[in-house]
Amino acid sequence: LALQSYAHFTSPIRRYPDLTLHRAIKYLLAKEQGHQGNTTETGGYHYSMEEMLQLGQHCSMAERRADEATRDVADWLKCDFMLDQVGNVFKGVISSVTGFGFFVRLDDLFIDGLVHVSSLDNDYYRFDQVGQRLMGESSGQTYRLGDRVEVRVEAVNMDERKIDFSLISSERAPRNVGKTAREKAKKGDAGKKGGKRRQVGKKVNFEPDSAFRGEKKPKPKAAKKDVRKAKKPSAKTQKIAAATKAKRAAKKKVAE
Repeated sequence: LALQSYAHFTSPIRRYPDLTLHRAIKYLLAKEQGHQGNTTETGGYHYSMEEMLQLGQHCSMAERRADEATRDVADWLKCDFMLDQVGNVFKGVISSVTGFGFFVRLDDLFIDGLVHVSSLDNDYYRFDQVGQRLMGESSGQTYRLGDRVEVRVEAVNMDERKIDFSLISSERAPRNVGKTAREKAKKGDAGKKGGKRRQVGKKVNFEPDSAFRGEKKPKPKAAKKDVRKAKKPSAKTQKIAAATKAKRAAKKKVAE
């Protein structure tokens, strides 16, 4: 709201804090019109800061107590209903997973009960808090948040407001069935060492550069020159060679 101060209340008024705010607002409006005194004809009342703090603490405590009482009554009614359902089978969804089991919310009834980890198959189950699941070490059976399951009502505790279920079946297929943790670790290590291999004959999901760039034609190779073929000397070279030959012949005659 971009306001320095504000107050919220429900409409229609259903809580005592709302009534307190209305009284304070009516008092401030009457005060602006020059009204004197702690009360107004419209129902306004001037609360001190100490009185407001006490009222706030009391109202918050009373609201929390009312919410707890509402939940307790609702849990009692659910347990009372399920007393006659002991032994019956229901379908539901895993609504919460913990280290000691998972809670199942029954379809249509919206009643939660616990499937304790001790009632599951003979296996040691690890709790994955990040993935919200229970994983069996030996069997590989996994129970995740949101899985569809079928449960039987085993017991109802009215004093503790608790309902116990036992698992009948799960619709999600387990992963890595029959593999132990050691076998899974070996398979993981082998995959890391081997690295990724390119599958022969598998189409790739990208086009080569040649699809966008024109193929470069190879440059024609230059013809090699025949080194053995003698080059024809120029006229100047021929004159110099003739003069040199004549000088050598003259020197030879003088020597003789």
